[in-house]
Amino acid sequence: MFLITAATVSGPGKSSAAESKSSGEEVIRVTVSSKEESKPASRYWLPVSRREENAEESSRRIARSCPWLEGVPFIERCDEASLERVARLIASRYGGEFCWASSFEPGFIAALMSHGFLTMAQRVAADTYALLPKLHRQRCALRFEDRRAPRSIRRKAKHFRVSCDAAFDAVVKGISRQHGDECWLYPPLVAAFRAILESPPMSCVRVHTFECWRDDTLVAGELGYACGNVYTSLSGFSNFPSAGSVQCAATANWLRLSGYVLWDLGMELPYKIAMGATNMPRQEFLRIVTTARARGDTVPILGASTSALNARDVLDADDPARFFVAPCPEASSAPSESPDDPSPRGV
Repeated sequence: MFLITAATVSGPGKSSAAESKSSGEEVIRVTVSSKEESKPASRYWLPVSRREENAEESSRRIARSCPWLEGVPFIERCDEASLERVARLIASRYGGEFCWASSFEPGFIAALMSHGFLTMAQRVAADTYALLPKLHRQRCALRFEDRRAPRSIRRKAKHFRVSCDAAFDAVVKGISRQHGDECWLYPPLVAAFRAILESPPMSCVRVHTFECWRDDTLVAGELGYACGNVYTSLSGFSNFPSAGSVQCAATANWLRLSGYVLWDLGMELPYKIAMGATNMPRQEFLRIVTTARARGDTVPILGASTSALNARDVLDADDPARFFVAPCPEASSAPSESPDDPSPRGV
C-alpha cells in the first residue's frame, strides 16, 4: 500500500537532515509498503500540518483489505492550509483522480469538498470503509448562461413540482435503490453528509437535496452541496419518465436565480452535455472553487425548505425577488416515495 510518513524535504527524492532544515516545508512522504518498502514513491508528495494518532496503522489495515488502494495516494486528516497544498499538488503532479482517506469526520469531508474533491466511499471489509476523495482531471460543469432546456421538457414540467431540502433520507434511499451495488453512499458517508446538512456551514460547505414530485410521490432527486457560489452534484435518481430531466432543468434555473455562478456536475455524461455543460481542466476548476471558498460564506438557495413549487414556474422564472416568497410556516413534509421503476438516471 501507499502509506504516509511526515518528513521535511526540499523536493521529491531529497530527505536528508541538512536539506530538511533548509527547506522548512512539511510534507507527507508516500512510500510503498511491500517488498520495496524502503523505496519512496517520489511522484506523490502531499503536504500536511499534523498527523492523526495511529493514522498510519489504520491506513495499513484498511489498505490490506483492498489491494486497489495500493496505487492510490492517502490523505490524512489535516488543517485547511495543508489541504489547500494537497489539492494544488495533486492537481499539478498526480496523473490519477482518486485519493483515499480513513477519516469520515464531517468537518474533514466538508474541507475536502471546499477544496474541489468530490467525496465518495468504498467498502473494503464487512464493516470497514475507505473515503475516496476524487479530483477529476476534467470536470464537467455548467455555466448558467449556457443552460439549455428543450421545449419538450418545458411542456412536461407543468406536471411536476420541485423542492429543495425537503427529503434527504428519501433521496438517499432512491439513489441507493436505483444504483444498487454501484452506489457508493455507504453508512458512514451518509452520516457525515447528514451532519453537514444539519449543522451551520462547515468550511463554507452546506449539503442540499433537490426533489421532484409527481402529485405527492417522489419521482426524482439529487444529493449535492454548495461551496460559496458553486454547487456540486454528488448523485441522483429518477424513476418516472422525464422526471430526472425536469428536475435537472429546474435545478439549473433555481441555482441561477439564487446567485450561483457554476454547477459542478462531476464526470462527463451525455445528458450533462445536452444541458449545456462543458469540460474544464481541474486546474481551472480549482481556481473557481478557490474563489468561491474565499467568499467566506455559502450562497443560500432561495425558497429552500418551503412548499414544493411547480416545475414549469421555476423554469420560467427570471426575477427571484418576484418569484420566491418568504418560507411558509406549514412547509410541506416529504410525501411518499414512488414504486420502483427501471428508468435510469445517473449523476
